Amino acid sequence: MTEFVERLHNLGKTEPAPMGFGRRVERKQNPALLIIGQTSPSNIKGFLGSSNVDAVDALLLDGVPGKTATKPLKDLLWGVKTSRVSHEEIDDLKEAGCALILIDSPDIHSSVLREDGIAKGVALPLDISDRDAHVLDDLPFDFLTVDYTTKPGDLTVAALMNYQAAVSMVSKHIFLHVSESPEEAELERLRDLPADAVIVNLESISDDALSTLRERVNALDARKPRGHHDEPISAQTSSSSSDGGEHEHEEDDDDDY
Repeated sequence: MTEFVERLHNLGKTEPAPMGFGRRVERKQNPALLIIGQTSPSNIKGFLGSSNVDAVDALLLDGVPGKTATKPLKDLLWGVKTSRVSHEEIDDLKEAGCALILIDSPDIHSSVLREDGIAKGVALPLDISDRDAHVLDDLPFDFLTVDYTTKPGDLTVAALMNYQAAVSMVSKHIFLHVSESPEEAELERLRDLPADAVIVNLESISDDALSTLRERVNALDARKPRGHHDEPISAQTSSSSSDGGEHEHEEDDDDDY
């Protein structure tokens, strides 16, 4: 399992305590969402030298960078968004440490989907058909991206249903393209779609907005299993059925992601 995919699998989990005796070490909880910063290869050095470098968990570069551009990224998680990449370029990207490739066009050659340890993703349209949803599930994609166009504070039930309708049709990791930081309560709803990451354009989001997004993501609790309720919904569902018999609930404890 690659480091990037492992990070996805460990979202919201608490890191195990170190083995052996000695001073007690506080166990760290992994974030419930990853923040992926999208930028151009020419802006890598500038961002890595900024105060917000720790606000993102990974970088997504626009286009396939040259070999020299990837050298500063050797200790980071990073990937590329591209509509064109050759077999040789994929080899170079893997050697340089590329962790993910976001396919920006379905016209890209199918060799990009080879098994090479690099996570692959493509866009998930909100109006996707049943047929195309099955196709995306069957193809070897690791994640799908959704354009989240709702302004902060404007996430209505109708809008949430629209996003949920598309996400529920597939069983892949979901990454949301956001232009601003959703409000804290909105992030909770998006986490529960479920979404596993948010992608932000580092060249358009302000430093303050990025810092706020980091704080809000860090404050998120881990996603609860589907079907989980903190409190019984009603007296009938919490104790017994109307005919006096025991009323049992089946709870899905499986984590699809």
